[in-house]
Amino acid sequence: MSPTVTLTTRVASTRAAISGSALLVQSRDNAGASQVALGGEFLLPRSQSLRLEATGSATFFDAPEGKRETSTSGMVRAHFARDRFGAFGTAGTGVIGRSIAKFRAVQWDAGAWARRGALNGVLTMRNSYSRDYPLVETSEFVLTNRVMYSVRDFAGTLSAQFGRVEWQATGAWRNGVGATVGHTNAFSMAATARVTSRLALTVNAGKQLAEWLTGVPSAHVLGVSGRVTLRGASPRRVAPSRSAAVSPFATDIQRPATGGATVRIRVNAPANALVELSGTFNEWAVVTVSRVGTLFEQVLQLPPGTHRIAVRINGGEWKSPAGLARVKDDLGGEAGLVVVP
Repeated sequence: MSPTVTLTTRVASTRAAISGSALLVQSRDNAGASQVALGGEFLLPRSQSLRLEATGSATFFDAPEGKRETSTSGMVRAHFARDRFGAFGTAGTGVIGRSIAKFRAVQWDAGAWARRGALNGVLTMRNSYSRDYPLVETSEFVLTNRVMYSVRDFAGTLSAQFGRVEWQATGAWRNGVGATVGHTNAFSMAATARVTSRLALTVNAGKQLAEWLTGVPSAHVLGVSGRVTLRGASPRRVAPSRSAAVSPFATDIQRPATGGATVRIRVNAPANALVELSGTFNEWAVVTVSRVGTLFEQVLQLPPGTHRIAVRINGGEWKSPAGLARVKDDLGGEAGLVVVP
């Protein structure tokens, strides 16, 4: 097992988001790797269903004899998302700098996803092309003549969320294309438990295929990791008022003369349910809603501006609270719109 540290930051608006990450891995043989990535997501004008994503990354590896190897890559992805299904396509290129030479790689993929209740499924077909023979030939593939290595992947992911725990299983099958001969496959499983609204723990095990675009080799993985959300303040809680039960959601908005707005969200759900709330007011951090009497209730103090709010029960779909204008969020889900003058 290798210790890994990852730092991620994200700034989002109603139609765009910018994210950045840094990763550091140290293995038992003192070999290390680090990665820096920057990405952006943009909703196309006049569209709530089509989103573009562009990312770039630089990866640094410790090589034999104390030498350093690097790889740089970039890709563009288009997403089409509706309430319960969607599709995507990606094109990318990369340059892997080995100690002996530099090698170019190209990749494209197409896929689709769908969800039903707590279940989510993703199917992907990916074609990869590379001249990085040090990586490819350690991944169970050989080339029969002097052209670029080429493989095709078929991958499927099935995930489900039950309460605070999300389960995920992924299978991938890779076969050589044309002059490239060989085949391999990989399977992995992961479970992520949300301990609090800011802390999540993940256990994962399985095999990962070599990443031709970035030069990362195939590996068998067994890991335990934690994710801590450092930014995004939880909404302020205010003593609730007595009200009649409303199913499933109800919203009350008060706009005092002093400015801003007090938004009271009420959810009628079983006493043992997990009710969560998220929105632009706290940078989409997920907050657990407390039960007050016979209802779950959350009170938000919102400043002037445009805000989006979403609620879900037992890890189900994100929904707009009743009484708010419904809009699609950046990932194709649903949220309620609140405009505070």
